[in-house]
Amino acid sequence: MPAAARLQGLGGPRKLGEREYTDDDVRKGLRYIQAAVDTGGAAPTGYAVAQLLKLPSSERAIKRGWAEVLKYPGDDAAQRAARIDSYVAPAWGGVREESIIFTEDEEAMLQAAVDIAAEGGFGVSDTYVRELMRDVLAAPDREIKSARRDVSKTTVKAWMKKRSIRRYKANSIDPARVAKATEEVRDKWFARVDSYVRTLYSQGKIPWRCWAEVPAECKLNVDEAAANAAKGRPTVLASFNPHADGFGRVFLRAADGDRMSSHVTDVVTTCADGTLRAPFIIKSRGGAGGAKKAAAKRKAGEEVVVVEPTAADKEGLLDEEAEDGRSLHIGLGVSPNGSMTLELFHLWIEHFLQCCLLPGQGKGGQPVFLFLDGHASRWSLAGLAKLRAHNVFVLCVPSHTTVWSQPNDNGPNAMAKATRHPRPATRHPRPATRDPRPATRDP
Repeated sequence: MPAAARLQGLGGPRKLGEREYTDDDVRKGLRYIQAAVDTGGAAPTGYAVAQLLKLPSSERAIKRGWAEVLKYPGDDAAQRAARIDSYVAPAWGGVREESIIFTEDEEAMLQAAVDIAAEGGFGVSDTYVRELMRDVLAAPDREIKSARRDVSKTTVKAWMKKRSIRRYKANSIDPARVAKATEEVRDKWFARVDSYVRTLYSQGKIPWRCWAEVPAECKLNVDEAAANAAKGRPTVLASFNPHADGFGRVFLRAADGDRMSSHVTDVVTTCADGTLRAPFIIKSRGGAGGAKKAAAKRKAGEEVVVVEPTAADKEGLLDEEAEDGRSLHIGLGVSPNGSMTLELFHLWIEHFLQCCLLPGQGKGGQPVFLFLDGHASRWSLAGLAKLRAHNVFVLCVPSHTTVWSQPNDNGPNAMAKATRHPRPATRHPRPATRDPRPATRDP
């Protein structure tokens, strides 16, 4: 019979996507291989059998079929013959048999693993998933024994496509920093916050007996946010977009740390009631002097002059219609690298007291708690004393724990960026079964 007529029972010319061999042809080839093995000889290759059948295109189908037979090494001759007689080759253009190395449950388990990691804030890359797949294949109690012993990049890509898993950008974090954020540190930190509030109450400085009684409008957090200039980092995997609602913050351990080469800083002040207070922008400018020179002057006890912003620095931030000449009371500072400095911290304190506190808060009014991290720019006794004199009580979060202990790092910064640069909400949204997380987390 002509090859063009041997199309799974179909006559006529072969169409695109159809094969020129039948399942009977493949089974015939498998019986030929089995006969050679039963007589003590070596198993002929799929190429040799396909040439013998004069059906060169059946080579891969025969190889796949023999690999399927070898998955059951405990079969006797009769069982192997029955397996060959019932074998059906995958449809032309379908998934290759040797690529089907994981069960549906295993694929679902792998998807759940990457989703849980992304939801928890510490995602995994495709390289890590590849290692995880290898561990699954090597499991001693695994019911299905695959003929394949390794996992290729193509296997990972096929799994990602099947499970609708995509790559998403992640912030970088040093492994040494992660190791210092222990449960013991967490518990001590939350206990210390409540103890501090109780102490202030006993001294008559605040009207609240414990942290739970402090109203949301009196809980503030300040932190710097900047565009990530560290491009080309590995992405993390998930079947939902962890950034879609602005709450997700996902990290990936990076050997080169988490520093950025240059940036403009947005000093964000948020409140536990879900509002943003007046921002403070820090721009970089070479004329501001080098950061190392400024550090040397501080060490020598010399004055470090704060450079006044120029008209170019103020471009886009001024509002001629506003009474004070500024849009939304935006504060502005300049530093050599666009980051907060000890000198600019004093300028920010003035901005905070004038523009971030509500009427009735501050000196002579309602007390306020302010969370900030332990960056060296905050190490100013004069600045902290000024905040205290204005009824602002500062809480410095523990070192290397800001990824969970600082409120702004757990939603507000990401929400602010998502508001300025919104993503389509309908494209790979976070599953509805996940509970939305609060913008701030009280100890």
